[in-house]
Amino acid sequence: MKDELLPCPFCGGEAFVCTMIGGDEPMDNFRFFIYCENGCVDMPKDENKEEAIKAWNTRAKDKGERE
Repeated sequence: MKDELLPCPFCGGEAFVCTMIGGDEPMDNFRFFIYCENGCVDMPKDENKEEAIKAWNTRAKDKGERE
């Protein structure tokens, strides 16, 4: 599923998408960010939900892991 989030890379906790709206107009500065349920980390805000999810799900390979 394209909206599926991987668990937190630090604690393995569940991740959630949060929507943030700011500015004078209702849809100004509409952003998505991903955060860990345990507060370990959150990802920078992105105007595109799919890009925010992709950034969260992008992981560095573990030592010894092959592509």
